Amino acid sequence: MKHSSILRTAAVLLSAFVTAAVFPSPCAYAESVPPGAVSVINTDMGTTFYYDTPASGGMTAMWNDAVSASAATVKLFTDWTSVNGTQLVTEGKGAAFNGVICVPSGHEVTIDLNGHSIDRALSASVENGEVIYVESGATLKLTDTTAASGGAGRITGGNSTNSAGGIQVAAGGKLIIWGGSISGNHTDASGGGIVLDGEGASLYMTGGKIEKNTADGSGGGIAMASASVEVISGNISENAAGENGGGIFQQGGTVSFQAGSVSSNSAVSGGGICTLEDASLSLRGSATIQNNVAGTAEQQGRGGGIFAQGSKPVIFADSPSVTGNRQSDGTISNLTFFVSSQPFVGPRVEDQGVTGTAVVGVNFVGGEEREMGFAPSWNTNIFKADGAFQLIEADQVYYLKRPASPEDYMPFVWIGMGAIVVILIVLITTILVAVKKKKNRRKKRKKRSSQGQRPVRKQG
Repeated sequence: MKHSSILRTAAVLLSAFVTAAVFPSPCAYAESVPPGAVSVINTDMGTTFYYDTPASGGMTAMWNDAVSASAATVKLFTDWTSVNGTQLVTEGKGAAFNGVICVPSGHEVTIDLNGHSIDRALSASVENGEVIYVESGATLKLTDTTAASGGAGRITGGNSTNSAGGIQVAAGGKLIIWGGSISGNHTDASGGGIVLDGEGASLYMTGGKIEKNTADGSGGGIAMASASVEVISGNISENAAGENGGGIFQQGGTVSFQAGSVSSNSAVSGGGICTLEDASLSLRGSATIQNNVAGTAEQQGRGGGIFAQGSKPVIFADSPSVTGNRQSDGTISNLTFFVSSQPFVGPRVEDQGVTGTAVVGVNFVGGEEREMGFAPSWNTNIFKADGAFQLIEADQVYYLKRPASPEDYMPFVWIGMGAIVVILIVLITTILVAVKKKKNRRKKRKKRSSQGQRPVRKQG
């Protein structure tokens, strides 16, 4: 019995050793960090620490070594900040991208921010001013292993004239976010936080934040074209766009929320999300679109929460919430459908298993229609008409009826004003004729009186 117990213990220890060797924990080397180390790389070839010295090469050498392996995990022990406000990487791939951190095609890199920042520190916009560029065929995984204790690791300081502020993902590139945040970046173009630039580009988000990024164009948080986004959890909040889609600007492609939130973002149209072309948007689980704002003091907004202009219906499942969104003038505006001159074929929304706890505010803009049929009648009463709109259910179809606008009243106003003018003309003419007759009678009496004639009185 004693020998078998020893053998079992040895087997357990050997198994643990093999598991740790083959599948090293991101935190395995954190307990024995050498003094002065700025970062570490863990690959199948082993672990290498880096120091901010000429011999070690610091972060630049670390990154060039990381992308020389097919797969690597990078962990930071200090902030990685541009020393001259332009470049984060000065050799290898970095030189080809003007200081941008590049994940090259065919490589997979995991960055554990470990509570630290990667800061490009650009005070003014420059060409290719993003912090990280993910090439086609490359994968970047972003995490922060201090998140459980309130870690504040972030990608920040990007400022671009022509690309993303934070992370640019080329067509065919992949970005996976487990933790950390992409925040405080700007672009003069579209995609303050992230750009997914073309077919095959993808974002898979299971945590973390995309927050406080700005774009002069569209997509304060995310701008995408024919790409895909899947949000399992995480927050997209407090981003701002000068045009469309404060949180997400979706020009084609697919966006699917299983949970997570889009909140407190702002844009002229689509404070939270704006869809165009053949965009497919689905809200499932406990996804929430709340407290977003469309419009500015100078420009009327459309779609505080979602401005749906895409040619595909918005999909709902489980218990999502689209509430508490508004326009800059305070008008309630949650899910706003756009009515164009071309007829929309099919329903504006699709039911894929909505529960009774889902709540979605709805309205529409554009076109001349006063009513719009937008969905078949569902068993669950999830839709609420925004503001002065009315929700009508008839013949197993939901209709939205919007309040009459000044333009709707104008024909009646002009008819009413015309009638008043005619009445006034008739009344004034009648009065003038009466006054003239009275004056003529007075003249006649005065003339007879001056000739000594008395008025002839009628008998009986």
